[in-house]
Amino acid sequence: MAQNSIPLDLGGAAAGVVPGAPANYDVNNPGSGFYPFLSSTAGAIMVLASLLVLLYLIWGGIEWITSGGDSAKVQKARDKITQAVIGIIVLASVFALFGVLQNFLGLN
Repeated sequence: MAQNSIPLDLGGAAAGVVPGAPANYDVNNPGSGFYPFLSSTAGAIMVLASLLVLLYLIWGGIEWITSGGDSAKVQKARDKITQAVIGIIVLASVFALFGVLQNFLGLN
C-alpha cells in the first residue's frame, strides 16, 4: 500500500519564497535586488571617472608639450597634471573604501 506524500511547505519555500527575505527577492535569480544594482552602478561610475581622469592627465601632457616654452602655459599644464594625479588618488581611496565596506558588511 503506497502512501501519498505531500511535500512540507515551510513558509512558502516550495513556491519560490524565502522566509524572511524581501518581497522582491527571487530564489531563481539570486542576483536580483538592490545590492547588485548598486554594485554595478558604482562600478560603472568608477570606470567612467577613471577614464575622465586619464583623459585630463593626457590633456595636461599635451598642453605641456605644445606650450612652446611659455611659462604661463607650462604652469597651466602642470596644474592640470597635478589635479589629475589628485583625482587618481581620490579614486583609489574610494575604491579601497568600497572594498573595506564590502568586507565589513559581508557583501560579495
